[in-house]
Amino acid sequence: MSPSINKFTERAISPNTRIAYEKAICRIRKWLHTRKLGLKDATIAKYLVSSYESGLSHSTCSQCVAAVKWLGRETGTSGLVGNTTSLVLKGIARSGKHGFGQVKGLGWKDTDRVIDIQYRKGTPAGFRNAAMIAMGSDALLRVSEIQAVTVGELEINVNSNGASLLTIPRSKTDQEGIGEKKLLGPRTTELIERWLRTSEIRNGKVFRRLSKAGKTIGRDLTATSVRRIIKSSIAEAGLNGRYSGHSLRVGSTRSLAAQGASLIEIMEEGRWKSARMAAHYASDPLSLRSATARLRYGSTGNAGL
Repeated sequence: MSPSINKFTERAISPNTRIAYEKAICRIRKWLHTRKLGLKDATIAKYLVSSYESGLSHSTCSQCVAAVKWLGRETGTSGLVGNTTSLVLKGIARSGKHGFGQVKGLGWKDTDRVIDIQYRKGTPAGFRNAAMIAMGSDALLRVSEIQAVTVGELEINVNSNGASLLTIPRSKTDQEGIGEKKLLGPRTTELIERWLRTSEIRNGKVFRRLSKAGKTIGRDLTATSVRRIIKSSIAEAGLNGRYSGHSLRVGSTRSLAAQGASLIEIMEEGRWKSARMAAHYASDPLSLRSATARLRYGSTGNAGL
């Protein structure tokens, strides 16, 4: 393949998607290697069955299949994903089970509680964690997007209320890099300003690693570190359940629905191109104000999430 063709094929998927695919391929190869199996249609199908029965979700299984298809295109290897793998994936989708289940969402009320606990520590780590969680909740950010935020993408105090704007230059659903601006509320703005003052960060990544003494050491946080910080902050608030770095996005989606946001509005806030995932995350609050709930039973559906 010529260098010019390589240049554009590499741009066909986002860097984050490429990383996710590479990690999925590593997991598949490791599983196959321990069983002395080669990478082919029948063995990939076995991997999916084993992984799903161990708790892997259908969406993650689908990503594994997409990763193998990508590998086949990259290496010019045909037939890696064939009829057997495709049938197994369809069977998983129709099984009625969902692995360990969707992570628990962190709604606005609980988010405020987590933020308060972190901020009241009065430490650089507490200020950083509070700002990170507030930003992720307001803008419905994915972990990779939180990790990637730079000072230059923030417009602080854009109105008299003290709100700010965050430019998201590229995301999972914006592969072309068109970009989109998201509102950050007055309190979130205050938290970000406090963190930036404390850390003396003036450019580059907003969220950095800290030394044991609480000094900014200049190294960017990894996505893994962002997930760990979010999970540990939630745990410190005494909240139990299967929380993850994705809980901010899920919880804000549910809170929007509970407060009366339409599916279209939720899609816009979460930057979804399809209604499927937005409706899935907000299924409970949306159901409480469905046409039947509203017209037959007069339900407002405001669950206060």
